[in-house]
Amino acid sequence: MTQRLTIEEYKAFLKKPKRPNTLSRGNKAKANMGWVMIDTARRLDLTLEKEYRFNPARRWRSDFALFGEHNGKEVKILVEYEGLGFHKTGHTDSEGYTKNCAKYNDAQARGWIVLRFTYQNYEDLSAELRKLLKS
Repeated sequence: MTQRLTIEEYKAFLKKPKRPNTLSRGNKAKANMGWVMIDTARRLDLTLEKEYRFNPARRWRSDFALFGEHNGKEVKILVEYEGLGFHKTGHTDSEGYTKNCAKYNDAQARGWIVLRFTYQNYEDLSAELRKLLKS
């Protein structure tokens, strides 16, 4: 069952160690995505987890995982925030990108739908979730 969160609980939910040189736009985008995910989970009585390990044998984690049952169907959606601002990151160099591809392929092989967003298109998350959960 999904629980209601206070603002303080949500802030604690989002809290993780700060990295140097993080972009403020990225932090705001990921926080806004978190609110969309919480709202969706509450409305549809789905489970939401942050930093979800979808493969117990690997250390891979997804930014958000939404799962449960909706309209008689199993829902398994992973949401990744790629960032992709103006600085080089682990998401944009060839080694990091290749590792992410392996991670996403493994998630899909395990039956997860993987949605990926950047700071430029994160506002589409709500519409994408609506589309997926209607079908």
